[in-house]
This record gives sequence, C-alpha cells and structure tokens, in this order.
Amino acid sequence: MATQSRTRLVTLLLSGLTVAVLSLSGCIIDATNTDSASCVDSRHFEVSWEVDTGDGTPMLLCSQTPSSYVRLTTNFSQQLRVDGSCADGTLYNWFGLSVGGLATGTTVVRAELISNADGRQLSVVDVPPSYRVAIGSCSAAAHTFEFPLAP
Repeated sequence: MATQSRTRLVTLLLSGLTVAVLSLSGCIIDATNTDSASCVDSRHFEVSWEVDTGDGTPMLLCSQTPSSYVRLTTNFSQQLRVDGSCADGTLYNWFGLSVGGLATGTTVVRAELISNADGRQLSVVDVPPSYRVAIGSCSAAAHTFEFPLAP
C-alpha cells in the first residue's frame, strides 16, 4: 500500500511538473510573437501637413491643393512615400502614414511635397536636428509640416 501511494504521488508530481513547464513555455512563445509583430508594425511615421502660398497666408483647402504626396528622407537615407487624405476644417488638413517596420532610432531629416502629375518637387522642409523625433522601440513618431508653394 505504501508503494502504491508513493507511485501515485510521484506520478502526480511529474504530471504537474510537465503541465507547468508546457504552460510556461506556451505563454513565453505566444507573448514574444505577439509583441514582436505588433512592435514592428507600429514603427512608422504619422505625418500631418498643410499647403499654403507663403508666410501669413491661410492654408489651401483640399480642392485647392495640387495633387501630391510627401516624400520623407530619413537619417538612414531611406526615401518613404506618404500618401494622404484631406479633411477641410482642421489645422494641418492632410494626414498620412509611412510604411511600418522602420528601424528604432529612424528620424526624418527632410520632407518634400512632390507633384503626382510630373514628379517635381513643389516644396521642401529641412528638419533641424533639434526637431527630429526618433521612432521608439515599439512606437510611431509624429511629424507636422507646413509646405509653402511659390505664389
């Protein structure tokens, strides 16, 4: 009887240990995969912009803005295209997102407004080092630009 009790106790202990190890292993694997994928996707630029005809002039309405997109140049010499959507009645009425999966520490050093019609540069903003916002390990970086057009 004592032998049966010991055998049963050892079996229960081993079963419990196996379940605990399998459970722990599953949690670690699942958490790592989920966090890793979501962090990579969230590393992008959120860009807001407006277009005007120079200092002190009001921003152009959506329908007045030339068909265009924003091209970002990063500190790693990447060029990223940001297409936007427009909503009149808001400050910085254009908004768009860059591609995800950018490296931690990526910053924008230049933003250009590029014509969809012929690919020429309509306006450019060089971002001073003190205004560069780096992408975090698991976060996006937001930028706002004002693009003046030559009158």
